[in-house]
Amino acid sequence: MKPTFADLKLNTPLLDALYDLGLTEPTPIQMEAFSPILSGRDVLGIAQTGTGKTFAYLMPILRNLKFSKQKNPRVLIIVPTRELVVQVVSEAQKLSKYTNIRIGGVYGGTNINTQKQVVAEGLDILVGTPGRIMDLSLTRVLIMSSIRQLVIDEVDEMLNLGFRAQLTTIFDSLPRRRQNLMFSATMTDEVDVVIDTFFNLPITIEVTRVGTPLDQIHQTAYPVANFFTKLNLLEHLLATDKSMQKVLIFGATKRMADRIHERLEARFPGKFSPVHSNKSQNYRLFAVHKFQTGEVRGLVTTDLLARGLDVTDVTHVINVDTPHRTRVLHSPHRPNGPGRRRRLLHHLHYPRGKTPAGGHRSPDEQTDSHAAVPGGRGSVRTPDHRGAGYHQR
Repeated sequence: MKPTFADLKLNTPLLDALYDLGLTEPTPIQMEAFSPILSGRDVLGIAQTGTGKTFAYLMPILRNLKFSKQKNPRVLIIVPTRELVVQVVSEAQKLSKYTNIRIGGVYGGTNINTQKQVVAEGLDILVGTPGRIMDLSLTRVLIMSSIRQLVIDEVDEMLNLGFRAQLTTIFDSLPRRRQNLMFSATMTDEVDVVIDTFFNLPITIEVTRVGTPLDQIHQTAYPVANFFTKLNLLEHLLATDKSMQKVLIFGATKRMADRIHERLEARFPGKFSPVHSNKSQNYRLFAVHKFQTGEVRGLVTTDLLARGLDVTDVTHVINVDTPHRTRVLHSPHRPNGPGRRRRLLHHLHYPRGKTPAGGHRSPDEQTDSHAAVPGGRGSVRTPDHRGAGYHQR
């Protein structure tokens, strides 16, 4: 018999919230991490995106967190990107909907005074990016001595983006008596250093994804002479293939993404939105919302979407550049069920051993380096086909 959330001895408010979400069976990382986190031990969870690790640490935290009139947060969750802050806050609010737990998120690129007010009014759980957490701590709006549980999510990505110095400063400003929880998709030397320096005999939990990604992806490669021919081919595919209803298009640089969007906007007005770090936070969130609701047919982006966003029911992923390494995407909340389309992955690349005609390989601009993933660009992560019929975060 498969385990259910009732086997974790969750309280009624959490079980009711999970029921509202249509979730009945915990994923392996949720089952294995629950008791160690609940016991107060330091925990290192190694699990890929899409295995349910956000709920894996939120469930035991919320199970133990009692009502308090204290204004300073007791739980600090650090994530690498603004998009992940929004996602984790949203998931925490869904899971705590039948409790009185106060949850807030902070990140850069927006008015810090508004976020100061949110923190000052009182929170139980604070989710934020390293830089903005440091800003709030330095202004004494955020009192770090109140933190009893620290969660670092996507730590490998955070270190890859150069946040090691900020993390070290945050660790040093926290009380010594606290519980440390760290979740990572990969183990690297830098992650090992953080564990050895700041953790106290952590329990390591490692799980792998269920399901075979290749069963859910059909890949096609198109050898193309140059960048402008790629645009012609992309336009042709989108005009003739009616199954391309929800499309993610990846370019190597922000400039390339803009060039691709300019071309598509001329042919398909208002049907595609560009999303990269040169766009404002509000614009990016609104563009993704329109994509999710079907108001636009596709997003043209760089690796900005590599982690931290849920993109549901994507029909096609198109790489308008040779994929050298692996791109990691958040999987849909619900997998493609029976009769649903399989996701198709198209690569538009230059012929092997050939130099692009006329030197037009791609627009020469900087990449979204702050949002790059260790794997780089090239493949799509697929849904987790579990007996429960749901992919869980």
